[in-house]
Amino acid sequence: MSNPRRRYRHHADLLVWGLASVLACILPAGAAAADGSWQAEPYQLGQGLYFPQQSLRVGGYADIHFYNLDQHPAALSAEDLSLFLSKDIGTHWKLFSETELGDALLVDSQHATTRGANIDVERLYADYHTSSGITLRFGKFLTPVGQWNLVHADPLVWTVSRPLTTTGSFSRHASGAMLYGTVTLKQNDLDYWLFADDGKELAFTRSHNLAFTDYGASSTLRNDFQHAVGGQFLYHMLGDRLSLGASYVRYALKNPQQQY
Repeated sequence: MSNPRRRYRHHADLLVWGLASVLACILPAGAAAADGSWQAEPYQLGQGLYFPQQSLRVGGYADIHFYNLDQHPAALSAEDLSLFLSKDIGTHWKLFSETELGDALLVDSQHATTRGANIDVERLYADYHTSSGITLRFGKFLTPVGQWNLVHADPLVWTVSRPLTTTGSFSRHASGAMLYGTVTLKQNDLDYWLFADDGKELAFTRSHNLAFTDYGASSTLRNDFQHAVGGQFLYHMLGDRLSLGASYVRYALKNPQQQY
């Protein structure tokens, strides 16, 4: 049986390769190309397009969905167009952003529309790297809970639709600070993430954390943290053939306003 995650990753890599090819043509034309300042390294699948002179890496993904559901007209939808930008500053600092154009295009038998299109800053943060065991992150990042959230792009996940429990129970994003890294414990790797969120004060971008957004669904539940603390641990064993993990979160949502 083939690995579905590997198959989806290959699909995403092809999309990144297409984006990288376009950027390879555009960026040198608009920059000081005469001195080679925008010369890119050869593209490698899954690694994005890297410009060593600027310590800048460009990548992204897109996905297209086809729906043919009972009591709904067949439709083709461009769900996500995401652009990744990361830049190293010195040996310790790294900046990262993910900007997404969501619901970019919907085409069915009656019309084509971009009315639902929206731009969202999915992630925007700075990392301060001290060692492989300790990195500090500040900004807006994906909530480190469970198996789905840290790898959230549709081409990389395991099923066609996302489980409701991964969006209905807590916010997909946090705004605040996080401590994470990998340490060695009894000759095996232990990954950890510890975070604190104060979204009530630090929500510097408009959030689109709808709990359920599959085609045809109607939901007003907007899951955004007011504040939260939590973490996740993942222990790798048997040469990484077995991993054991645990997550804990204590938080309050904006809607519904309740402690969990």
